[in-house]
Formats: sequence, structure tokens, C-alpha cells
Amino acid sequence: MARRSRRTLPDSLWFPQELAERLVSLRKARKLTQQQLAVLMGRTGMNNGTISRLETGRFPSPSLRLVADYLRACRADFSDILDILKRYTAQPTAVEKEGTARVRAVAKNLPPKVATEVVKYDAHVRVDRAEQKKLPEAPAKRVMRARKTAAAALWRRKLHSHVVGVINTKKLHVGGMYPEKELQDAAVELWSGLRKARKQPEAWERLKDEAASRLTGASRVPESTAREVLADVVEFFRNAAKSGGLDKLPG
Repeated sequence: MARRSRRTLPDSLWFPQELAERLVSLRKARKLTQQQLAVLMGRTGMNNGTISRLETGRFPSPSLRLVADYLRACRADFSDILDILKRYTAQPTAVEKEGTARVRAVAKNLPPKVATEVVKYDAHVRVDRAEQKKLPEAPAKRVMRARKTAAAALWRRKLHSHVVGVINTKKLHVGGMYPEKELQDAAVELWSGLRKARKQPEAWERLKDEAASRLTGASRVPESTAREVLADVVEFFRNAAKSGGLDKLPG
């Protein structure tokens, strides 16, 4: 029998098709015809079409009893198809597949790099939950997390552009590519702190001063530049929060 690629088959037919190929090989190894097999299975009244459909992968949901009888007639057992069973049960559940499809639908409308980040993070969480033997998350919950992940990534991109704009517009001296990256990293760190303290605006200035101190104490970024840029980050955050933009998630 010509082997059909699993990838060309619908999910609902993958298990029977691969199982079918293994069963046929077991029967032929015992040099049995389908009719002889039916007799050994004790199912002489069975319609020959049943075994034929089972062996060609056209039996969508073979019962455990039917498969067990087939294996017994071939002097085989479940260990002879264990690898197939393990691959089948290792597949994502129907709920997980639906969640993945819905997350990818969200990612489809995002910039490529952001879409990749969203899909990878979602996959990481799904695999981590599976390894911990936790139940799959509801698709709606995965979609909401994907949208929040996308929003955070998009804001980081906006923040990067804002910092670059501030440096260029105000002609601030940074001192090269590496110091500018340090400044960008400090801006992202400050932004993260501001989001966590969103309901505590009295703490924003303190967070800015702490970020500036950490930056200038461990980098070549001039203190005046660090404070001016990070002050703009606070103002950028303030305007975004006031406009409601922080709560807008991509669809």
C-alpha cells in the first residue's frame, strides 16, 4: 500500500490512516487474507467491507474492541501500535487547536515581528502548561493574552520611535550606538515600571529618577541626557494613559 503523508490528511483521519497501515503490515506478516483474519477474529458474519475500511483508513472511529480483536488474530498486541497511540495522544486537544487558530488570526493583522512574538509566546505558554499537566486554557483567554502581548510589543515600538525622536529633535549627545541602546533599554524598563504603577502617578517621578541613576551609574550616557529623555518617557506615558491608548488592544 502506498504510504500517504499524514500532512495531506484531515486531522480526523490521521489516526485511522496511520493505524491502518500498521495493521495491514501486521496481517501480511502473518500471511493472512482478510477472510482468514475475520475467521480468527471470531467475526465470520462481519461484512468484509468493515476490515477493508479499517485497513484503508476509511473507518473514522474504530472501537478499541475491534482493534484488539484484529491484533489478537495477528498474534500481535498493543505494544505493536504503541508508538502510534503515543503520537496521537500527544497531539493538541481540540480546545488547544481552536485556541491556536484564534491566536494566529489575531497575529495575522499585526506587523511580522510582533506577530512572531505573539505566536511564539502563546506556544511557549501552551507547551509549559502541557508539561505541567495543566488543563488547556480556554481559547478566549489565550486570545486576550495574545492581544495584550501584541499591545505591549506595539507600545515598545512606539516608545523606541519616541526616544529616537527626542534625541534627534533636541540634538542630545548620547555617544554612539551602544550608549543609545542602553538608553533605549532604560526607557523600556521605566515604561514597564510606569505601567505597574499606573494608578500611582505620585510615584512616577521617583521611578524616573531611579532609572536615570541606574543608567548613568553604569553607562556612558550623560546624566543630563538620561534625565531629559526619561522625563519625556514619563510625559509620553502620561499622555497615553490620559487618552486611553494604553487600554486599546489590537483585534
